Amino acid sequence: MPLLNFETEINATREKVWDTLWQEESFKAWAPTLNCSYYEGNFQQDSKIYFFGEDRNGMYSFVEKNIPEKEMKFQHLGWINDGEESPQDWENSWETYLLEESSNGTQLKIEVNALDEFADFFSSNYPNMIQKVKELAES
Repeated sequence: MPLLNFETEINATREKVWDTLWQEESFKAWAPTLNCSYYEGNFQQDSKIYFFGEDRNGMYSFVEKNIPEKEMKFQHLGWINDGEESPQDWENSWETYLLEESSNGTQLKIEVNALDEFADFFSSNYPNMIQKVKELAES
């Protein structure tokens, strides 16, 4: 299970980057880079969040940590097929978004503990996602 790291410098405040990542309208603007169209639920710590594609299929995760404007961590749980949860044995598969102040604004770091079968997806799609978040936050 590879640990993948992605990061970029964003010329915006941590608050603006955080809002770009997690507010519903801006999420819908960058999420298609990850084959996601929208989410249902909320990002409260210790809750489930559901990420859907246009076909209403997707995945669901547990919000393990939510420290506003600093850190969001998801533990991935399983697929959603035809509106039904399909739990998977994805133990230790997680994703963390870290925001740190920097001299030019905010350093966005994303760490993904990826299952081997998803490593190529993350490696090829996350650079595009980070670039889109950067563009949105800086506009």
